[in-house]
Amino acid sequence: MGTVVHWQQLSPILSIFRLMPEDGSPFPGYKAGQYIALRRDDCRLTKRTIGEDGKPRYVPDLDEERNRKVGPVTHSYSISSAPFETERNRWLEFYVVLEEGQSGEPGRLTESLFRIHPGEDDKVGYVDRIAGDFTLDKRADGARNVVMVGTGTGLAPFAGMAKQLDHDASQGRRDDKRYTLFHANRSRAELAYHEDLLAIEAAGRFDFVYVPSVSRPTAQDRQEPRLGTGRGNNVLRYVFGMVGVAYASVPLYRMFCQLTGFAGTPQIAAGAQAPGAVGRTISIRFDGNVDPHLPWTFRPEQPHITIPIGERSIAFYDARNASGVPVTGQAVFNVTPAQAGRYFTKIQCFCFTEQTLQPFQDVRMPVTFYVDPAILNDPDARDISEITLSYTFYKVDRRASAR
Repeated sequence: MGTVVHWQQLSPILSIFRLMPEDGSPFPGYKAGQYIALRRDDCRLTKRTIGEDGKPRYVPDLDEERNRKVGPVTHSYSISSAPFETERNRWLEFYVVLEEGQSGEPGRLTESLFRIHPGEDDKVGYVDRIAGDFTLDKRADGARNVVMVGTGTGLAPFAGMAKQLDHDASQGRRDDKRYTLFHANRSRAELAYHEDLLAIEAAGRFDFVYVPSVSRPTAQDRQEPRLGTGRGNNVLRYVFGMVGVAYASVPLYRMFCQLTGFAGTPQIAAGAQAPGAVGRTISIRFDGNVDPHLPWTFRPEQPHITIPIGERSIAFYDARNASGVPVTGQAVFNVTPAQAGRYFTKIQCFCFTEQTLQPFQDVRMPVTFYVDPAILNDPDARDISEITLSYTFYKVDRRASAR
């Protein structure tokens, strides 16, 4: 059982805390980006029910006397400290959010975590094993440029990476990669590690650019020259030129999203076999958009379907070239809500391949996919009842391509 020795409340729903291990038992060694399972034993339990609308929801779990049941809950959290910090200070650091379900019920474990008071109620259990392959040696091996996107508590693994890279560079262990970190949250107060990351960039010990942004800026925030304004996805659209996008930008955006999982980017299946239905269904909504520079119409044949989770499904989009000349386009895509992206798996798709339509030609474009049953085991995604798959087609600029 570990002990919380530091608790920093950034906002009513965001906090940073440090956990010391049991006396005489150091935490296992780890790499920046990995995670560990934490446990609290006084969590207010919930149970899964089906509402009148047929959708699952989680409600308080009561005993025979209508009292709220209390018990242990375990959940994995990314470590936001750097390995050198743990070696030096023994603690692990975490950046956590007070989660909330669709009904407004706070998350079972995070509700308990946010009742912690160092020196009083400060015990947190943990599994004595640190795991995960979301590490630079696994995800950025061989890359020259590394783009990291941290929105909300998704910053946690990247904060650890940036601090460790800075420390290694100070010890003469610097690589030749270029690192860019996009960091977005609602307010300046909620930009965890903001000052630390500014200092790391200013030190210049390794090639690092830090791009912070807030979606609900105050008047004072707008006066800070290093602080951008806007949601994370809008900032990235601006950076990558998604309005009037050039030919080269679409593959860059695709690579960026697939490597980072930004904006709910779906997974690509290694094989063509779906795992099979598991007895639950989910609604899929389809959305189609066209950039103003592309003289096409593009829309789904069916705007909405309901499919069995785990079963292979197919949907079609209809595209038409409304001009009298051949035109080539490329599509970018995303899934909402974003936490569903990792479970929405494409087997075959027209997206990110050039599509050339002859004058006034109509084309039927298929996408084959399934929703991974693992979504039902994810406490952050298991309540999702509808997923939206959205495509936007952009015109291929042949002149940009030639350059």
